[in-house]
Amino acid sequence: SGPAFPGDRSALWLRSGQLPAVRQPLLRGSLRRAVLSARVAAWRPRGRRQHRCTPSRAVRGVATRRDPFHRPRRDALASLRARRRVHGRAPRRRRGACGPALPDVRRERHRERLPALILHAGGARRCECLLRARVERRECRRRGPLGRDPRAARTRRLHGQPGHARDRVRPRRPPHLAALRDPRTEWRRWRAHARCPRLAGVTVPVRDQVAAAIKDGLARASTELGWPDVDGVPVDIERPGNPEHGDYASNIALKLARHARKPPREIARAIRDRVRVAPPIASVEELSGFVNVRLDEKWLAAQVDEIARAGTAFGRTNALAGKRMQVEFVSANPTGPLTVANARGGPLGDVLSSVLEFAGATVEREYYVEDTGTQFDTFGRSIAIRYRQLQGEEIEIPADAYPAEYVKDIAAEIQARDGDKWTKLPLEEQAKRFAPLGVEWVLRDARRVTAMLGIRYDTWFSQAEMMRSGYFEKTLAELRALGKVYDKDGAVWFEASEAVDDKEGWVLVRSNGEPGYLGKDIAYHVQSLRERRFDKKVDIWGSNTHYHLIQMRAAMQALGLLEKFEVVLYQYVRFLHEGVLKRMGRRTGQFLLLEEVIEAVGKDATRYFFLQSSADRQLDFDLELAVQQSNENPVYYVQYAHARIASILRTAAERGINADGADTALLTAKGELDLIRLVLRFPELVDDIRQHYGVHQLTTYALELAGAFHGFYRDHRVVDEADVPRSKARLRLVQAVQVALRQTLGLLGVSAPDRM
Repeated sequence: SGPAFPGDRSALWLRSGQLPAVRQPLLRGSLRRAVLSARVAAWRPRGRRQHRCTPSRAVRGVATRRDPFHRPRRDALASLRARRRVHGRAPRRRRGACGPALPDVRRERHRERLPALILHAGGARRCECLLRARVERRECRRRGPLGRDPRAARTRRLHGQPGHARDRVRPRRPPHLAALRDPRTEWRRWRAHARCPRLAGVTVPVRDQVAAAIKDGLARASTELGWPDVDGVPVDIERPGNPEHGDYASNIALKLARHARKPPREIARAIRDRVRVAPPIASVEELSGFVNVRLDEKWLAAQVDEIARAGTAFGRTNALAGKRMQVEFVSANPTGPLTVANARGGPLGDVLSSVLEFAGATVEREYYVEDTGTQFDTFGRSIAIRYRQLQGEEIEIPADAYPAEYVKDIAAEIQARDGDKWTKLPLEEQAKRFAPLGVEWVLRDARRVTAMLGIRYDTWFSQAEMMRSGYFEKTLAELRALGKVYDKDGAVWFEASEAVDDKEGWVLVRSNGEPGYLGKDIAYHVQSLRERRFDKKVDIWGSNTHYHLIQMRAAMQALGLLEKFEVVLYQYVRFLHEGVLKRMGRRTGQFLLLEEVIEAVGKDATRYFFLQSSADRQLDFDLELAVQQSNENPVYYVQYAHARIASILRTAAERGINADGADTALLTAKGELDLIRLVLRFPELVDDIRQHYGVHQLTTYALELAGAFHGFYRDHRVVDEADVPRSKARLRLVQAVQVALRQTLGLLGVSAPDRM
């Protein structure tokens, strides 16, 4: 399955989980196909993980699950070609149990057939030619004039063509590919169209290149001077506070002073003398025990072309390739609509997920629906009371109920749908029936509002479904087997004396038999990490769950899952109306809906404002400030920089000037080089967020980059018909800035307009 390269007969792609292990050889003497003993999966892939049989394994009849870009040994391919040369005649025709043997795929009439032979088991062998012709016609209709699959653009992730396909002698191409002159050109076009993760551009941060050079110099100094083993000492790279001290600095000498029993300056000088000075490094200096590095200005100017050509691949990394991660965020109690108080975690989790995907991970965005527990029961009781009021019954709302108007709306919807169907039931029975209906209403509204904010969840996970599956009891039994739980006063307690100074422990199951919040959360996380097999789970929680985080870490440590468990705590948002702080809460009935904020200021401003400060800092949301459309609004200022770049490129095109053939060596001014340095910080920023989850750095960087570009545009004339070579170079620099700015806004989920 998947997009097939024209003429490929060397690999058979099988969708994961759809076929049993292949017992018979898939390739013989001249790469001929054998009939599968099971139904073949659909043509278009639906999953990310696929099975493939490579020639090196397929000749032995083994179906492998390997990297789809694995290049088999050349000796295996050479062996296949040698056998084809020695046995030039057609192989002996064999008769199968289901009909005549397959014709030789080397014959000319079969060379023009579809490369991948799609058959069903059993009697399908009798109608092989019919199936070939039918699928070939479908394939020709599906492909464009250049042999590209238009549906692949909607398939976002496609596994690439195996690398060894390029080394074989290709059969004659089908008629719809006759316009292609060079097979390697088509290979590159197909590779770019399939958006292959391995073959896409991967940016190595300059900081990592500098760190590697310093580490190499340190290793050579250690060997030559007889220092103790320093292989395990990390080389930290930072930016000097004073630009005159260079572009990067390392305090490795200060770390090694005690270990090597040498003065820091002596160690720094020894490292300095052994660092290879080659691009991107222009010079290495020692300053107060620090190893300072300056970048080569010619190398900096040359990076402009690389950035502009990289496009959407700029800043990407494969640091998390092969990792499956889950990010759970928002997950507000399903007892009311989303407000600005609990909505801050939405952009935080969504942007973090985007950055992790940008770093190569497979990320699942999850909304955890806590549709059990005390608040769930209270919510159902509140709806039942409102329902009785609509039926004409005089009943007061208790103090612990939800008095807001949306509860009345839910009750009215139930009445409009069911009438007086539930009137004769007692209040508690009504509450049990109305609570799931209320949660359904709240989740329907949450899906709509989060979509307005640009958030799309992959999974909405129900706590009630998990409890019904019996996984809570399974987790409790595992903890009991580990000696981490005990019974007391009819309840089940978690033994926490080893983790924290808490002699009494924590309740997992109450004395009335009801599971506690902590116990259910432990079971949920164990199921995510074990049953659903995520390599890491990242939760975005409010700061009021700090003690719950301590409990969860103790439980995860007891279960051996602490390394896979990460939590980002964020401070809640306070609402300022006309300069006055308003107290919000569902039970008080006073809150500002997230939907109202989005409608007032727009999606872009809402996301940017939620992300403009660190998660551990409290955010005061001033609606009057957020609706301003001026340079004081940071998102407006950043978007205007992108619109200005688009305007510059349009103006240059109107005057007949473009960046083709630009000589970036002409970029020697300080403002130009500083702008290049700032653009090159983007891959480092992605790497920092990947490790520390500080997504607010993206808004800071976007604002800094926009300000630097506005200053560059003010001080330098970009389009100058009197100096076309320099104009071309500056246009190329402007394109590089546009790439970095668009990548940043894309990760933030903020639009990059071309006109404002």
